[in-house]
Amino acid sequence: MLNIHPILAHFPFVLLFVAVVAEIWGILGNPAASKFSRTIVMIACAASALTYLSGYVGLEYANQSFEVPKEAISKHQLMGKLYLLSIVPTALFALLQIDNDARFVINAGRLFLLLSFALVLVASFYGGELVFRYGAGISIQQ
Repeated sequence: MLNIHPILAHFPFVLLFVAVVAEIWGILGNPAASKFSRTIVMIACAASALTYLSGYVGLEYANQSFEVPKEAISKHQLMGKLYLLSIVPTALFALLQIDNDARFVINAGRLFLLLSFALVLVASFYGGELVFRYGAGISIQQ
């Protein structure tokens, strides 16, 4: 079976990075960039759910050829769960902003966007550590 987690794992980080940059551009005076940011957040939410689920499929590949400590996997999973719990309200605030220009909704959406980006950054770091430090999912051809 193909492990698609490494392929999908990059999308949430990249999409949220683009959303944060677009939101900053929107704050600096381009309202279209803020709308673009909201669209990207909703796409990131869908991509994140797929990425999270694929991680459980990829778990069977973690110790394929190297011994991976359980605590390293647990840290990555915890950050993934926290990120998933933060991206859902981020997407909900993005949806609320479509027809609502209330300052609270906009600022809460921005706050959750920053929280989600920070959590996906940490989850990505731990995921990279699994691969590059412990060799998780790496297959040595013999």
